[in-house]
Amino acid sequence: MKKNLMLFLKFIILILLGVPMLISAPVWKLVWSDEFDYNGPPDPNKWGYDIGGGGWGNQELQYYTNRLENARVENGKLIIEARKENYNGYEYTSARLKTRYKGDWLYGRFEIRAKLPGGRGTWPAIWMLPTDWVYGGWPSSGEIDIMECVGYDPTRVYSTIHTEAYNHMLGTQKGGSIVLSPAPQDVFYTYICEWYPDRIDFYVDTGSQVRKVFTFNKESDDYRVWPFNQRFHLILNIAVGGTWGGAQGVDPNIFPQRMEVEYVRVYQLVEDPELTQINIEINPSQAGVVNLSPAPSEGNTYALNTQVTLTAVANTNNWEFFEWSGDLSTKNNPAVVIMNSNKNITANFTTAIYKYYAYKVSTSAIVVDGSLDEKYWCIFSTISKPVIGSFNNKAYFGVLWDSQNLYVGIEVEDTSLISNDSSNLWEDDSVEVYLDVEHNHKSSYDTYDTQFIKGYGVSTIWERSGRINGVKHAYSTTSTGYSVEIAIPWANLGVIPSVGMMFGFDVGINDDDDGGSRDSQAMWAGTANNYLTTQYFGDLILADYLQTGEEEQEPPITYHTLNLTINPQEAGVVASYPISSNNQYPHNTLITLQAIPRSGWKFINWSGDIFSTSTLISLIMDNDKSLTANFEQTISTDTEILTYKLDLVILPSTSTGKVILDPPGGIYTRNTVVVLVAQPSSGYKFLGWSGDIYGSSSYITITMDSDKIVVANFVE
Repeated sequence: MKKNLMLFLKFIILILLGVPMLISAPVWKLVWSDEFDYNGPPDPNKWGYDIGGGGWGNQELQYYTNRLENARVENGKLIIEARKENYNGYEYTSARLKTRYKGDWLYGRFEIRAKLPGGRGTWPAIWMLPTDWVYGGWPSSGEIDIMECVGYDPTRVYSTIHTEAYNHMLGTQKGGSIVLSPAPQDVFYTYICEWYPDRIDFYVDTGSQVRKVFTFNKESDDYRVWPFNQRFHLILNIAVGGTWGGAQGVDPNIFPQRMEVEYVRVYQLVEDPELTQINIEINPSQAGVVNLSPAPSEGNTYALNTQVTLTAVANTNNWEFFEWSGDLSTKNNPAVVIMNSNKNITANFTTAIYKYYAYKVSTSAIVVDGSLDEKYWCIFSTISKPVIGSFNNKAYFGVLWDSQNLYVGIEVEDTSLISNDSSNLWEDDSVEVYLDVEHNHKSSYDTYDTQFIKGYGVSTIWERSGRINGVKHAYSTTSTGYSVEIAIPWANLGVIPSVGMMFGFDVGINDDDDGGSRDSQAMWAGTANNYLTTQYFGDLILADYLQTGEEEQEPPITYHTLNLTINPQEAGVVASYPISSNNQYPHNTLITLQAIPRSGWKFINWSGDIFSTSTLISLIMDNDKSLTANFEQTISTDTEILTYKLDLVILPSTSTGKVILDPPGGIYTRNTVVVLVAQPSSGYKFLGWSGDIYGSSSYITITMDSDKIVVANFVE
């Protein structure tokens, strides 16, 4: 007490003296967790059960049990499963787990990583109730809802508090919500509550960002407003039906439904902690970022023995995470580290842009003889990738293969040498090809990992391990540089080629502009001037496209048809991204579909090649697909409609752009002509309209002769 008083007096003195104060981020220490790294029933030392039926105050339909059918741990996850079955006079069973008297806390940070059940009638929740009910029964002693989701609105999650003054019985509850994409039924999200003496903050960690849902600030010491000065415990459950979850009925055909939980972690604030520091490096620096949870305090510090989750996120599609190194050695992402000492950790990324450009050719011979007949199908192919160097140079390279050889074609443009010493032209450069045959990204080469180098100030081609027999190469100058072709026998690499085979691949150009020695910066497909940095290798995958003749040919493109039905036709529309006016998509295109009901209708489910109750789904067009979006009427249409509604949807989100309506409002009398103008946000462009109207012009009109749904599609 004396120590706290001295700190408070020091704080007041500094304020009076005008000394600026640095408010550090809170330091959290892990005090309780379940990582579910076992199989069987939930750990009885950490979890108890609420058992029974009776509606649980919300007219719910399930009977809670402690059976393995309803609650179990398997494959590293807690499974809470709601089932349709007759049990003790109830039609549904589920589980409601609680930590009461096994985990009870006053204040703290609570992290629960979970994937939710879906379907009309489900009502999963991650929440907290008072352990001791000091101020009386509900709602006087309070309730903290970290996450709730109802199946008929599957993409939106809610965070809410209830007190005697603020609760849903009075219509005064305090809370917030956000929409998640992908849907929380399809991927895991981390739901977070930070409970302080003066406020409660709610967040959702999507992996790429932490989004705040809601903050409830302490308004007074009155328990009717702030009962959150007593200990609470955690509850995880799935309810079926109820006043909220069953507001649009229960679909009996969706069960069983499960909530999967990867971990539950509880942290508490540390006063005067013994601190450790974490230092994060990104390799290469431009490739991505690392998110830390919980966030570190000032100076990247944590309390001793804090458990920290690290998530590596690539900045663009050109990069993908490879592995952690330093004081953390694993390929897992996310990964966990215990801060039992200072840590230096590197997140290593690898290039992702070199995939799928090895083409199989016809059975006719490919001759590497210096005539450059191969450059048309190799160097200038649509599959070749440019590499920008440091001396105004640029290279294009491509790869082909057959049953005998791997063929690499490279053309270098090096305009910086044109004005240099005529004796020091491109002949002093060298071309290097690196192959990581086992694709294990080692830091050095062994028996079948090969470095082929052709130095054009050197008389012969050479490579690291002496396996030169059978390697053919051709070199020729061009008006702006030079062209190289290399044929490497598969026998030299110790492998038998097959479709789908993958190995590491890199190309380097050593630029000798200064006359005889390697310049300080070279040009590499992997961006690094060090052939041992194998984490920069791209992935070369042997594809099976056939190609004949010497002229460049495009690989064949296969299209698939999406047969889409709306049932009934007048009930709604389906927005697709990317959009296609003829429902034809190239092979393996990823499509996102969103079912949008008209006024007076609600979405039920998808049927056909995919069954889902989520309004937002994704599928890969690897063959023809048939889907039906099923809707159900919610209001009578017997009354004559004198006005029509224009529903506007912006994809992929409202942050990508907006639409101006003239006249504004969204409700119009019959035959009103409405002008729609699409305005993209910074960094985006308008792609086109879909729904009840199609077009690519950002300015379009529509006549309101019925209810309309219009989708504005934007792209980054």
